[in-house]
Amino acid sequence: MICPFLGDDGCIIKRTHRPYVCLQYRCSAFPFAISTEKVVDYLRCTGGFAPALQQVAGRQLAVKAAAEKGLAVSDEELQQASDAWRAVNGLFSAIDTNECLEDLGLTIDKYEAYLETNLLIFKLKQALASEAKIEDIFSDPQCREAAIELLYADWLAGAVK
Repeated sequence: MICPFLGDDGCIIKRTHRPYVCLQYRCSAFPFAISTEKVVDYLRCTGGFAPALQQVAGRQLAVKAAAEKGLAVSDEELQQASDAWRAVNGLFSAIDTNECLEDLGLTIDKYEAYLETNLLIFKLKQALASEAKIEDIFSDPQCREAAIELLYADWLAGAVK
């Protein structure tokens, strides 16, 4: 289904009825979908591929470190994360969620793995902060969060070496 979502250049973005997803782009002058391969090639040519690869690798390092620390995600935590993600994306039924995942080219397993990784990274950050006694140093929540992010970035930089 193509909705008339027009940009300044008159391009029509192929979308579902939900406003959060834009996967295939079609311009009225060039009525064709853009493949994932073209996007990857573009990212490689413009220098965007390496940062994306670093982010994915960093996420995997964090998951490994979380497992080494014995951190795990419960089914309840995974459900809460899924509910939050669905709410942020305006998905209020299972049908909408399944359509969204299909639009994104994701299986349920990949979606759950993404959420689980996010939760493990959060737990790893909290564990690092606890080890560094961040709460004893910073009483202001914003300062504490900034310190946790810096601590995690420093840990990640060391883990990549």
